[in-house]
Parts: sequence; structure tokens; C-alpha cells
Amino acid sequence: MAIDLNKNAVKILEEHAVNAGLSQVVGVEQISVEDAHELTEDTFLIAATKGNMFFWTPGQTDSQKTDLGLQVDRTHYCSWGLTASPNQAIFCLLESVSSFNDHLTMREPGRLVIFTLASHEQIREKVQGPQFMPDYLELFRSSYVKSGLELPDSYENVHAKWWINSVGAQKSQTARDICQAVEIELRMTAANTFTEKFPKLDKKIRCAMYEFLQKHTKDKKILKKTNDFLRRNPVDECMECDVCKGKLQHLELQYVTCGKGHQLPRCTVTQFPLGVPSYRFCSWCNSPYAASVAHSTCILCTGPILNFQ
Repeated sequence: MAIDLNKNAVKILEEHAVNAGLSQVVGVEQISVEDAHELTEDTFLIAATKGNMFFWTPGQTDSQKTDLGLQVDRTHYCSWGLTASPNQAIFCLLESVSSFNDHLTMREPGRLVIFTLASHEQIREKVQGPQFMPDYLELFRSSYVKSGLELPDSYENVHAKWWINSVGAQKSQTARDICQAVEIELRMTAANTFTEKFPKLDKKIRCAMYEFLQKHTKDKKILKKTNDFLRRNPVDECMECDVCKGKLQHLELQYVTCGKGHQLPRCTVTQFPLGVPSYRFCSWCNSPYAASVAHSTCILCTGPILNFQ
């Protein structure tokens, strides 16, 4: 089928048909060859109201189509829809009980069947590549937690590197160290860019950013700038606990702590301690952001930033 956008017309080049059974087709997904090496470029995954899902390529006869073979008992269920994540890492089938459902004895009137066509090897290849694919990262996370999928040895995307190692940090000290090193680099880049974009920042916010940069940077030019500023504006005079107004004693990567033990999160961009609940947060990784930071996506995982509710 060809579509001419200028003429607002559709031209049908070929017609093919497949028998999906006696029921209605509820979902069709064209499968990416890159994600399913055993399938051809024009392979489709088709779901009908009743019966098994199957792969079909235009030109094949009904006898040549291949059942997906989900290891799920669907005897008493009918399907209502099939969809896939943006990169086809995850597929989801919506089903409901097709037989008589007495809600007093059967409390499962509907369900979502979530599955993937990707092997562990393909998942690792995706998260190691240059493209940032959130659905494959989430698939990796679930596979890592459930079956112990090994962490990749190398990464081409820095955000994927942070995400994967933040998942592995719960079990591996090496992953924890990598995650922290990547986060420091991303935070430093964001802080330095922010100071250059807004040269007339509030002294307290600039102090927080320069303290962080001074602690972690190896750039001599940035280090000189931060040293000069903090010499004139000591951290103790610029930053205080938002709860008790006491001095901050421990300034860590993600949090600051005062002498009375109050712990406040640091803005992921400005590094300034955030009072609750005056900040925004990433809906994927929960990284906090000051309300004054206009970023719409997280600098760590690229997830959307939401206002505090």
C-alpha cells in the first residue's frame, strides 16, 4: 500500500488475506526484523478474539502461518486488543473471561498478558547500543531481577549506562561505582551548562553548584572559577538546612544532611538542597528537580519530569 501525502490518496499495490478463524481480528503488529531474526521483513503478529496468536507473512497460505505458542492457558479467555511498546521490546494482550463469570466465585474477569519476542542476547545488544530505548531498559531490568541476566560490558549511550548500572547497584559494588561515576558526570555537565546559561543566578544556588563542581571536576578552568567564588562565598554562609536552619555537615552526591540529622535531596541540576515539597521529580527514576529548573526530561534517564503532587 502506498500513500501520497500531497494528493491525500492511498494506492493499494497488493492484496493478501489470511484466515484468523471464526473470530474477529483484534490486533496486528508488524514485527521488526531487527528484533526477530527468524522472521522476514513483512511478518505480522496477529491476534484474534479466540484462538492462538500467530505469525503470518503476506503470500503465505493459512497452513504456513506459525503459532506464537504463548505458555498461557487461554481456554476460557477471549482477546480484545494487542499492542506493542515503541521499540517492540514488550507486547501486551488484553483479555477477559469469555465463559460465564460468577463474580462471587471467579474474581478474575480480565487480565493483561505481557510478553517479549526478544532473547536475552538481543536484550543485551539493545541496551548496549547507541540508541536509548526505555522499553528495552525496563525489559532488561525485569530480566535481571528475575533470571539474573548479566550486566553488559560496554555501553554506547551514557543514559543507558546509568540506568542499567543503577539497576545492578543493588547487587554489585562495581555497578554501584559505575552508576555513581556516570551520575557525577551527568550532574556536572548539567550544572556547568546551567551556570553558563544563567550567569545571574542566586548566590545560594550558584554556591551549591560550585561546591559540587569543585568537589568532582578535573577541569582546571572550572576549578579555578569555583575556588574563587567559594573563597568569597563559603558554603556554610550560603547553604543551610531547610527544616531547622542549621549548618549542613554532610554534602553527598544525592543528599545533604545537617547536624540534627535532617536529610534533604539535592536538585539534580542545581545541586541545591530542596525543601519538601517545593520540587519536581522524574516519573521514571524519581530524581528531584528544583521548581525553577525548566527541564522537561531527566538528565539521568531522560524520563518526563512532573510537578510535585
